[in-house]
Amino acid sequence: MQSGKWFARQLRLLLYSCVGRDLPTRAFKGHFRERHPLVYPANRRPRPEPGGLTRIRPKRHQDRRDQQLQSAARFPRPVQKGMELAVEEINAAGGVNGKKLQLVIRDDNASPGDAVRAAEELLSREKVDVLSGAFLSHIGLALGDFAKQRKVFFLAGEPLTDKMVWQNGNRYTYRLRASTYMQVAMLVPEAAKLKKKRWAVVYPNYEYGQSAAATFKQL
Repeated sequence: MQSGKWFARQLRLLLYSCVGRDLPTRAFKGHFRERHPLVYPANRRPRPEPGGLTRIRPKRHQDRRDQQLQSAARFPRPVQKGMELAVEEINAAGGVNGKKLQLVIRDDNASPGDAVRAAEELLSREKVDVLSGAFLSHIGLALGDFAKQRKVFFLAGEPLTDKMVWQNGNRYTYRLRASTYMQVAMLVPEAAKLKKKRWAVVYPNYEYGQSAAATFKQL
């Protein structure tokens, strides 16, 4: 709940200071779910065969993906609650410039293509004025590029890859969280104190983990 309140405070500051005078009447929060590459289905138990033998069936890729999404869907929930809390408080206080804010939520299904399609629908059909959200870094990169093309404000809630605001940065994309570089830069001095020469880096094999590992090796 603390992370939800923190996000609510950050959103209030953003809405009042960054967007400011021409704040739109609607805001969009993309409820994007993280997934973890090492989670496997727990509800599929091997079936006993005649004679007491057990047959273990290969796990299907789709089964693993579904379980990954279900397992990690809890991560963005405090963020969503924080945004709902912020919008509720702002509207209760009279809104911004006398206008009430509206929160429209979509899920990207951990797919850059789905994320971009959802963002396009929200702009074209729902007529939202602000895009916000994303949990996975590669989803954030896709939405950042979309924001650049459509020239719409995008606030990335969770993506940590440095590319969000450096290599792939643009004037329409902003981020709340500290980047992978910032986090690794805090870790490396402590690691150096151990005076070890050989290190093993274990990381999730997608944009966030790849960015963190590359920065650790660099520093």
